[in-house]
Amino acid sequence: MSVIVKEFKRKPQPPEVDVISAVRSIDCVLKVGDTEIPQVQMWRTNEVTYSAGTTMEVTCPASLDYDLMKKSQEIVKQGKPLPVVLTTVMSINGQPGKGGEEFNGILDVIKLNLKTRMYTLNCVSYARVLVNEKISETVAGTSNAGKTTAQVVEDMVKKYGKGLKSKVHPFKTKVGQVYKDKMVKTIKNMAVWDLLESFANQDNADLYVKGDTLYYVPKPTDVAPDVTELKGVKPDLTFTHAQLLDGDVTHSALYAHDITVTVKSYQPKTGQTYESKANLSTAQINAVAKKLEQNPSTYAKVNALSVSKMKRKKGQDSVSSTYKPARIGKKENYVFNLPNVTQEDCDRIALKIAEDISQKEFAINITVPAYPQYNTRQYVALKDMPSAALNQVYAIKSIEKSMGVPDQDGSAQGYIANLSIVNHTVQSAGVTFGS
Repeated sequence: MSVIVKEFKRKPQPPEVDVISAVRSIDCVLKVGDTEIPQVQMWRTNEVTYSAGTTMEVTCPASLDYDLMKKSQEIVKQGKPLPVVLTTVMSINGQPGKGGEEFNGILDVIKLNLKTRMYTLNCVSYARVLVNEKISETVAGTSNAGKTTAQVVEDMVKKYGKGLKSKVHPFKTKVGQVYKDKMVKTIKNMAVWDLLESFANQDNADLYVKGDTLYYVPKPTDVAPDVTELKGVKPDLTFTHAQLLDGDVTHSALYAHDITVTVKSYQPKTGQTYESKANLSTAQINAVAKKLEQNPSTYAKVNALSVSKMKRKKGQDSVSSTYKPARIGKKENYVFNLPNVTQEDCDRIALKIAEDISQKEFAINITVPAYPQYNTRQYVALKDMPSAALNQVYAIKSIEKSMGVPDQDGSAQGYIANLSIVNHTVQSAGVTFGS
């Protein structure tokens, strides 16, 4: 599909951003398996920073020249997923530009409207293969218990990935220690993806699938005192207020954001890891604890009861029979990894970060002209906003891009991107042990 995108009417802009308002011609190429599909009518992608929830919906004419339902049946018999790749190449004012992949995944559902003779293809990330594969095992004494998380991630991708490749950082965390810390004795009907997310939560790893490759790598860590400003992070994209097609900002100044913050610190000399969690109820818990400490007899009684309960506690079974993509919403867990700090530092910093995010977060949705190169591992800077407080650097939580059917004159207004951004690092994983 080749369409011309109408120029959006905006206020005068600096010369360096004139290209945003230029007339853009977009060529789309859709391949299902080894077959190129002509005349794509509409597509919409939704890429999320975490979880296996990246999807695409695309509409195209049905034809016996590329019988997709027949092709799907042939692939099913081979036990393989049917790959789907959408690429776009943009020309600006007649000058060809650099293209890129809008989506690289697998076919999930095919719908065919018999009257219009149109296909609607629902496609998902290759990560969904690992979501569909379930495992059950008694973790104690298994061969995996003595391996590192990195080794098990590679093994799982090779065994269950159906051709999925992997790039894994050599994390040294022992899987047996993870099970021990989480008191997991058995895994029942658990999705392979959920198991990998549990390991990623322990390693503070960035787990995602791009195209046909799974990445399990260290997350870029922002250790600035004011974590909600992403200080020291260089933006990949910059938008002024004049460039926005639409946008809205949510700010909750009175601790209205329901979050949990986890702070971890690894001590290389001792091999020990400290961890602390804090949320907006932490202050209330601290107040209760202080009252108990002021009354020794009450404190001793409560403490003895707590110890007794812990002694009776048994190892848990981890189960995840169904998959729910991590929600891009307000109730989330943010993980920060700080080098060489004590347990007391972790406790203090976790509470401070939770308060900072709650009081100072800006959750923003912006609509801008789309480009093939946009991805969720980029950072966005906003400038010349109606409030100076918004002129910061932001991390991307999700990107939804779409392109519609051309108008009768051959032009279209549909190649746009909706970015969900926040002024701090984003959640690292969706499902973990015990959640």
